[in-house]
Amino acid sequence: MTSSITRRQHLQKAKHNKNFFDNINESFTDWKITSLFYSAVHIIDAHAKSENEQFEEHRERFDFIRRRMRSIYSDFQLLYDYSLESRYTNWTNCITLKNSLDTQLIGSYENIKQRTGCNF
Repeated sequence: MTSSITRRQHLQKAKHNKNFFDNINESFTDWKITSLFYSAVHIIDAHAKSENEQFEEHRERFDFIRRRMRSIYSDFQLLYDYSLESRYTNWTNCITLKNSLDTQLIGSYENIKQRTGCNF
């Protein structure tokens, strides 16, 4: 399914998700975290596309990061974990999630952008 998606399209989707993150109301912290994570997913997929790699599952993406982009592994893992938590387990505790978003997640996202050479 993802083989037909180009690097450019991945970057467009990453930018679209980041735009949503930037513009959604602060009270929707769960969606902010989720959109930030999926923006990172598309940044990594765009980078992988330039290395002739593509993924169908998060597990494959994690394997690629572990093998080829070790310096962002913990950043991506953090975004992944918080996106799961915000959607499925802790979505009612928006204050804790908001604090994590402000103190950790945005920094992890920016590190992923920098390390992949993404400059939108």
